[in-house]
Amino acid sequence: MLKVLSCVAVFVLLAGCDRAPAPAPTAPTAPTTAIDPGQPVFAPISTVCPDQPASVPVVKIRITDVSPKKLGHVTTLHDSNSYGTAAGEKPVRTLPEVVLATENPTRLDIDAAEFLRKEGDQVLIQVELADPAATFLPGKFAVTAGNADGSAIFCVRDPIETKPGDRTARFYVRYVKSDTPRFGKYNLFLLIKDGPYTTPIVIDPKVRNHG
Repeated sequence: MLKVLSCVAVFVLLAGCDRAPAPAPTAPTAPTTAIDPGQPVFAPISTVCPDQPASVPVVKIRITDVSPKKLGHVTTLHDSNSYGTAAGEKPVRTLPEVVLATENPTRLDIDAAEFLRKEGDQVLIQVELADPAATFLPGKFAVTAGNADGSAIFCVRDPIETKPGDRTARFYVRYVKSDTPRFGKYNLFLLIKDGPYTTPIVIDPKVRNHG
């Protein structure tokens, strides 16, 4: 689902009394890191993947058209390069478009359950922007985990830190034991050029994990 980013201004009014007594000191509270399963998040994918074989399956998504009414793309399965950090040149096969039984399915959703069957299994997701009008938002927020499951199952070997004009980004999905399917959402933050204009958009596909 394509969403045009919007800016929300929040104004906070602070008020107090000139003669109010100073509050008594309190012990600091430990920060909370838990994520509500239903809460949307935009968290950089920073968890480092555990050790893995050099050769992993690679799902490569080439986004060929970012126009709002047609998200052109081709999704193919590849062997990895010898380092396990990118897709090999020759596709193994084309992956069919799936419609996951989730809220707001997108054309870029992936069913990765066939690749994630046991502890240690991982699949590399490589997103390429073949549409010349699109680039990733520079920095660590080009690709983020979009929900609690995404934060739990996504990982990277190298931090995501895109440069201006970058059109490729990669992250891994790892096996997580579960009695039910888990749908990790990830967010692609893109900049779309239209003549003299630049429009930021976010796409939020999902990956079906083991379960």
